[in-house]
Amino acid sequence: MSLAGLKKQFNKANQYVSEKMGAAEGTRLDEDFKEMERKTDITAELIENLILRTKEYLQPNPASRAKMNAFNSYAKMRGQARQHPYPQPEGVLGDTMFKYGGDLGVESVFGQSLIESGEALRQMAEVKYALEDQVRQAFLEPLHLLQTKDIKDLLFHRKKVESRRLDFDCKKRKKVPGAGGGGITDEEIKAAEEKFEESKALAETAMYSLLDNEVEQVSQLVALVEAQVEYHKQNAAILESLLNTLYSKRDEASMKTREPRQPKPPAATSWESSRASPSPSPFDNGRESPLDDFSENSPWGGGAAPVASRRKKLVG
Repeated sequence: MSLAGLKKQFNKANQYVSEKMGAAEGTRLDEDFKEMERKTDITAELIENLILRTKEYLQPNPASRAKMNAFNSYAKMRGQARQHPYPQPEGVLGDTMFKYGGDLGVESVFGQSLIESGEALRQMAEVKYALEDQVRQAFLEPLHLLQTKDIKDLLFHRKKVESRRLDFDCKKRKKVPGAGGGGITDEEIKAAEEKFEESKALAETAMYSLLDNEVEQVSQLVALVEAQVEYHKQNAAILESLLNTLYSKRDEASMKTREPRQPKPPAATSWESSRASPSPSPFDNGRESPLDDFSENSPWGGGAAPVASRRKKLVG
């Protein structure tokens, strides 16, 4: 920034502080201009919150939104075109019903009902994706364009008005005798005044265009409500069809014959089987048991021959 530009910024800051402290009085804007400023501030805040809340309405789970945004950002960094869709609650519930309905088997009426319900909820999830696309195209995109172009330009013109007003008032204040502004000429004050009036006219035109555009703004609300009506109509048709199917399944389950079932006794355990048929002894194989050594023919048994004769017999 040049020295002249830096000096100009300093003078405007000085004028701003002087006005806030009551040492100087600035040029007063007309009441119509102030009222338009108030309404455009409300409109700018409204558009920002409307975009945010509409996105939350379409995708209510903040954790799922954060996960989806992180995945899509990562895919974009890697140059992948595939986008990760938001997991609709209807689709998640439908997948659960479809899975466990299949696990129960087609012979189960309850399993068949779960499969039918899961298919219906999957269709509702697809209808929700269609609602998202329609709302984005007919409602969110026009609002985003209004926010990033018209409102942004309007705020720029308003900022320019305030900047040029401070410059104009600063030069007027310094032109007053005894204010130390002998270097300020009438031509400079006149040029500053013309710039201020030019910026004020541009800002007033921009604000008027925004506030007078109610036909388009109401049309965008109409597009939002039409999308919601179509969404609920399709969901109502899907649920009506599912309800009729479930009525039939309930009647089928009520007419299904139930055969009496007697509880079966539990299977015999290995311990009970061993008691019923004891395992054979390791000595029941035709061979002599070691206990036979203590029989009556054994030298160690009762009535046996002396040990010495037993040894002699063995040596012989």
